[in-house]
Amino acid sequence: MEGERSPPVEIGDKLELEVVSEGKKPNTVITKKEGYVIFVQECNAQEHKKVYVEITATLPRYGFAKVVADSEDFGEEKDSEDFGEQEEQEEQSE
Repeated sequence: MEGERSPPVEIGDKLELEVVSEGKKPNTVITKKEGYVIFVQECNAQEHKKVYVEITATLPRYGFAKVVADSEDFGEEKDSEDFGEQEEQEEQSE
């Protein structure tokens, strides 16, 4: 479709996002990245809580993700920029 922008995320991206609202389906929440809606499945986090997710699918208007961890597992000070890098370093050291 002409004029349609591409999603600001790619499959496999790991991000820290804030829950915007509950989804219509059970155990689903809605997050956003630069206005792009991301449905996080199997997530019971409440609004305004941060979750660490991995993008599993992208469409032009919205995407899907799975929870990798919630903010309580890593503490509120966790920097979302470093989240994926830490995991990669742990895998390389094994």
